[in-house]
Amino acid sequence: MKKCILIALIFVCQFSYSQENKNFAKGYEYYQAGDFKMALEYFDKSVKESSACGDCYCFNALLLARQGNINDALPLFNKAIELSPVEGAYYGDRGIVLAQLGKSKEALHDFEFAAKYDSLNPARHFNLAAYYLNQGNCQMALKYLDNCLKVDPNHLQARFKRAICFIQANRRDDAIADFTYFIEHFTDQSTALNPGDYYNLLGTIYYMRGGVYGEAGQYDKAVADLKQSIKYKQDDPDFYNNLGYYLIFTKDVQNSIQYLDQAIKMNASTQNYNSRAFAYFKLGKLKLAEADALKAKSLDVDYPESYYNLALIYNGMGNPEAACTSKKNAEKLGSTKAKELKIKGCK
Repeated sequence: MKKCILIALIFVCQFSYSQENKNFAKGYEYYQAGDFKMALEYFDKSVKESSACGDCYCFNALLLARQGNINDALPLFNKAIELSPVEGAYYGDRGIVLAQLGKSKEALHDFEFAAKYDSLNPARHFNLAAYYLNQGNCQMALKYLDNCLKVDPNHLQARFKRAICFIQANRRDDAIADFTYFIEHFTDQSTALNPGDYYNLLGTIYYMRGGVYGEAGQYDKAVADLKQSIKYKQDDPDFYNNLGYYLIFTKDVQNSIQYLDQAIKMNASTQNYNSRAFAYFKLGKLKLAEADALKAKSLDVDYPESYYNLALIYNGMGNPEAACTSKKNAEKLGSTKAKELKIKGCK
């Protein structure tokens, strides 16, 4: 089970400047209220009111960056740092801009500085982890995800990403523990989601934990989680495919077909047809299994699972010659389990 781990960095600028700067104070009120257009107007005025206000430059840059004006934001972050050279928050947010500009080494320096000098802010550790996650380096990211969760155990974005890294490292028990914590503490999260994302994310958590259980051979637990997943997220064919597939390995194999039917209805893919072909094979419905496996092969002639399934099916039909041909085709395409398949007279 593979999921993309590309992750967005988080802008989190801190407010420390005196309320004596009236334009900044007004801009901050608008900022807190989510009116970024008015906030930017007053933050721009605040720079003119006090050229020594680091926060004035930082918040101005922050809003410009959020609007995509990163080239305009960078000089303002630079000015804020010039005024306060040990303010970790400024470095943390400038690092995001540098990363967006493709200046990786400079960005890494800023993220490391921010994590050191603004260490009680979990976002600083999370952003450093995100830097490595975006480079596909889970091993390095785990260190900073751990640091983030030490500061804030309910930083559920960090816990979610750590669980994915645990899956890649084949640390299934640790992944399950993080997913379980996520489910049990979802309402306590400190990194609040938009209301519309609530059910989608919770469904994804159940889906991923179910996948881990399935890969570990704990099929009843996998099925229980995957049934929960489609309660929260009903528009993803992979959810129905996984549920149908893992039902094959339980006493409830008969019910696998309804979920695999739905997966195919939503996405008539090679993978979904192969899952149903295998389910029909397990149910002894070999003609239906053959039809699905042939359909899967027609959609992608280089997909080894189709040939593996055909080898199983033809062997079950008492046609060892066709089974052997399919087995060899699967092996040519890299199927390791096809090599272990025993077919009479097939060498």
